[in-house]
Amino acid sequence: MLEMKELFIKYYGPIGLILSAFSFLHWLLPASAFNAWTLFFIHGAFVVGAIMFFDWLCLRLEGNSILTTLKSKKDLIYFLKNFLIMGIIFGFLLELYIHWIGKFWFYTYWGWGWYLIMFIPGFAGYVFFFLESYLGIKAVLSKFAKKRIELTRGKQPAKLIMFICSVIILVSTIYLLMIQPYRSVDNFFSIDFAPFRILGILPALIIAGFVLVIIMDYFLSKKRGFSFTSSIIKFNIWPFAALLIAGWLVGFVWEYFNVKAFYWQYANSILPDLNMFGFPVSVFLLWPLQYFPIIILYYYLFDREK
Repeated sequence: MLEMKELFIKYYGPIGLILSAFSFLHWLLPASAFNAWTLFFIHGAFVVGAIMFFDWLCLRLEGNSILTTLKSKKDLIYFLKNFLIMGIIFGFLLELYIHWIGKFWFYTYWGWGWYLIMFIPGFAGYVFFFLESYLGIKAVLSKFAKKRIELTRGKQPAKLIMFICSVIILVSTIYLLMIQPYRSVDNFFSIDFAPFRILGILPALIIAGFVLVIIMDYFLSKKRGFSFTSSIIKFNIWPFAALLIAGWLVGFVWEYFNVKAFYWQYANSILPDLNMFGFPVSVFLLWPLQYFPIIILYYYLFDREK
């Protein structure tokens, strides 16, 4: 029994990579086979396999990983609780600004039931996958940097700056909500359709997203002493390099996975006619941005010692 466990720990990364590759066989299915259930099982296999691979990468290169620290029931509860919190917070922010307000995508095969499952526990798995990809790429880059890559410690931004940021996020969010021609609850959430095209929304949306990350980064700095802001000030580029590489790598595979089945579709993307391998180039380029709140939430909620 012990030998089987040791073998699994040694090879669970390659096994995960094979599982993710196997999920692409959904391309061979007829169009009539695509629905919420195929998304659940096929995309689930893709995500679980990728998590296994990146976690294994951390273990091989740094000697530890998230999954291998789960050695007791207490560890598992701590892990599940925090990732559920991360998933709910991140999922709400992503859906609020990019889906509900921005109408940038909709889910082809989902109704309310599947949509709620995506929130709890779906987004917990979503953020866990992206976090593992960041940590895995960071472990690889650590070998090139010849040091452990971490966010930099530094002084917290002035409270006045945070007050200004809070006002900006409040005003920009109210503005974004006011310019929408909502006529019903379904139009607002628009789970499986895009009710209208939004014009002139991008500048306010970018400002809201940028300021929101600054606010979250401030609270991380206040609690842990390190932040992305301090890393920028002290020219520590390594965390950003890991974030960009992980974001573009995962983003490309994630979007390419969807090209045949259209489990999700983009409706209001930037430069929609500029495509690459069947999906908008702008979507690919902007993919790493969602890593900022995920990484901040991870470092904020998880104690390194646990």
